[in-house]
Amino acid sequence: DIFFLIFIIFLFLYFLLGLSPLTSADVLDYHVGTALNILRFDKYILLSEWFTSLQSGGGEVLIALGLSVGSEQFGSLVQFSSILTISGVILKFSENQKIFSSKYFLILLILSCPILIFLLSGNKPQIFYSSLILLALSLNFIKLDNEKDILISYLIINILICCAVIGKFSFNLSGFLIWAYSTINFINKKNFLKILSIPLIVFILIYFPFIFW
Repeated sequence: DIFFLIFIIFLFLYFLLGLSPLTSADVLDYHVGTALNILRFDKYILLSEWFTSLQSGGGEVLIALGLSVGSEQFGSLVQFSSILTISGVILKFSENQKIFSSKYFLILLILSCPILIFLLSGNKPQIFYSSLILLALSLNFIKLDNEKDILISYLIINILICCAVIGKFSFNLSGFLIWAYSTINFINKKNFLKILSIPLIVFILIYFPFIFW
């Protein structure tokens, strides 16, 4: 239908945008600058006199990975792949709920948001972290009968949220809300101790080293 055609056009235009040169001021300043320092000195350098570099996060490692093979647009393509992930989750939700006449209507509302143009034209992976948060939320709506599958899903949710918060601290509120909802959703009398131990283990292994550093 016409909505599917518009959806494909949106994706194609976002793909072309992801291939464009980097022009955003903050991207050229500390996102790419911090990534270049990682490649030059083999470590993450924070300089107090370079104030904007203090705002960098774990996402600069992804940018450094792309620059190491000469791919300036690697971060932008990661952003585009994240849009595909978000589109898949939203389309599956729309297909199951059948809220709108076309399952593409809701995702078109999201893809037409102007902020995506700004985010995708740079290589800072904010859309990538958004897709992690959305994936964590979507795992709550999968019907699981096996206790082992429940624990694995809850573990994945905790890891996704933790990675998103490390990459961008502003995801701590949405991450906490989804974590609280997931805990209430998965916990029961049988797995009470296991459910409570999972976030503690993930925090110690993934988030605590970042805080300590």
